[in-house]
Amino acid sequence: MCYTCVSHTGEIIPRRRALQSVIFLVFLRGNGLMEQYGLCKATVPARRFLYYVPYCLQKKQMIHGFIMILITVACTFILTKTLPNDRKENGNEAA
Repeated sequence: MCYTCVSHTGEIIPRRRALQSVIFLVFLRGNGLMEQYGLCKATVPARRFLYYVPYCLQKKQMIHGFIMILITVACTFILTKTLPNDRKENGNEAA
């Protein structure tokens, strides 16, 4: 398979997929569907959206932190339910 270009994530895009994208964009432009799918020029300057960049970066870190907390709680719950309780097995129950 021949490859034609590299995407922004570093993946190699096959020529067939690049050709499909071009044909799809020509179809959308020819039928006046560019605005419906958000592929037209923005009416607002890009500098007005720079406010959201730190928020998006922080949100990603917050989501990863929340996932780590959930994993920790789940592991703690699983370990407390599956590991034997030494006090009951040895007959040394605390008062």
